[in-house]
Amino acid sequence: MVEIKSEPYTITFGIIGAGRIGKLHADNLLSHVKGAKLKTVTDPFLDESWAASRNIPETGKDHRIMLDDPEIDAILIGSPSPEHAAQMIECARAGKHIFCEKPIALDPDIIRNALAEVEKSCVKLQVGFNRRFDPNFAAVQGQIASGALGEPHIIRITSRDPAPPPAEYVTSSGGLFMDMTIHDFDMARFLCGSEVTEVHAYGAVLVDPEIGKAGDIDTAVISLKFANGALGIIETAEKRSTVMISVLKCSVQKELQWRIIILQLQWSFSTNPELSGTNRSTFFWNATKTLLWQKCRPLSMRFVKINQPWFQERTDLFRS
Repeated sequence: MVEIKSEPYTITFGIIGAGRIGKLHADNLLSHVKGAKLKTVTDPFLDESWAASRNIPETGKDHRIMLDDPEIDAILIGSPSPEHAAQMIECARAGKHIFCEKPIALDPDIIRNALAEVEKSCVKLQVGFNRRFDPNFAAVQGQIASGALGEPHIIRITSRDPAPPPAEYVTSSGGLFMDMTIHDFDMARFLCGSEVTEVHAYGAVLVDPEIGKAGDIDTAVISLKFANGALGIIETAEKRSTVMISVLKCSVQKELQWRIIILQLQWSFSTNPELSGTNRSTFFWNATKTLLWQKCRPLSMRFVKINQPWFQERTDLFRS
């Protein structure tokens, strides 16, 4: 049985994997997470100069050095996706609480087995679906759940990655759906408050031919049907500058508030360097509030006005 302390105290972390996402988590633990202490980072191909620049107390090639360390309370798994499930089981059996990057695995039976080991060990587990814990996304979901925005009929998510991943990464990541769009599937369920009952998808290679050669796609459009009758649309691409043209039309006899919740995570977010990284969520929420309360005139269409000079340079304002 693992002791769960209720009083505030320092949680000592270890990290498995110091690639792109592992380094990001390390920097967050070192600088932005109150009550967290990073003791150990391991990676078979550890960037020693990076580790030295962060003054990480202990580094190594083998993650097992953390399993027997009584000082380490929790382990963050940021290794390549095929290693997640086995390492999660090792951490659970060692009595370490776990944060595991997604996906746990690509095989449902392997996932179920890993979760059973975690439950048996009575440790805490969090999978890296971080968007649910972003205050801006949580605020949107809270307003939907409270009924303040009415009943959602359509959930639309437009998602863009900063740049396509290397082709060698694609072969082990699970591909576009399991590595990137998995966050959007999570958000669709989170915001709608209902499970998906039907899925249809079209995929293409439109950004990087090397991704196609690796057996994956880099652009997709997905339609969803939820158990509560709502519908969903997810557009995703491995490139921020993908052009998207949308026309929204209200064919009613009087003004009404939109019941369409649009999550605009697209190229426009990256055009302002001040809104890059986690700060782009603030822009998302401000833009979403504008979208949610915008009015439609009968048989008219108009583009959303966003009061940001950098954005106004790139789009027309209102059109009737």
